Amino acid sequence: MDQPLAHGRGPGPEPTELFVFGLAACVGFHFYAERYLRRHSLGLTGLVIECGHDVSEDGPARVSDIRISVMAPGLPETRREPSLG
Repeated sequence: MDQPLAHGRGPGPEPTELFVFGLAACVGFHFYAERYLRRHSLGLTGLVIECGHDVSEDGPARVSDIRISVMAPGLPETRREPSLG
């Protein structure tokens, strides 16, 4: 783990990046994708979780947006839209 460039950043991820990575890992396994695919006997091949974040530019540096996307090629088209019911 390391600090932002202004504070002497080295090769490691920043604490905020680790926070976002942790959320993506939870989405990928514990809370969503892998468990869902296994429960419905769907393939895990090609499962990819991507994440990113933005930091506010005015005021104190805070995470202002987190983006997590799940790509699950084994998921049938009929199950790709979220169910709100």
